[in-house]
Amino acid sequence: MKRPERSRKSPAIATPIKRRSLVSRLRRAGARVVAWASDPQLAPVLVVGFTIAHAVLWTAILTQVKAAQDVHFDVAEAYAWGRSSCSAMASIRRCRAGLRVPGSASSR
Repeated sequence: MKRPERSRKSPAIATPIKRRSLVSRLRRAGARVVAWASDPQLAPVLVVGFTIAHAVLWTAILTQVKAAQDVHFDVAEAYAWGRSSCSAMASIRRCRAGLRVPGSASSR
């Protein structure tokens, strides 16, 4: 009995699925990107897509990194002073003494 001949049109159906190694997949992906970059019509799309992906990725990374940091003491103090009942024009002694500044929101 003869073996059935494999069709050249659809080798994926006729042959068992072979698992490619990670290195092989990376090489194929790199070759595909190089082919796209050398194509005059696809090169601008590749550059714009890479730029957008780069910006989104680094925005997400830096947002996570900065979110884990504490607020600096001086920044917190400046924010608290800005939110207090003392206005920016009032003297520090009056604010520390608890005296209200005429015309401020809390003295009305």
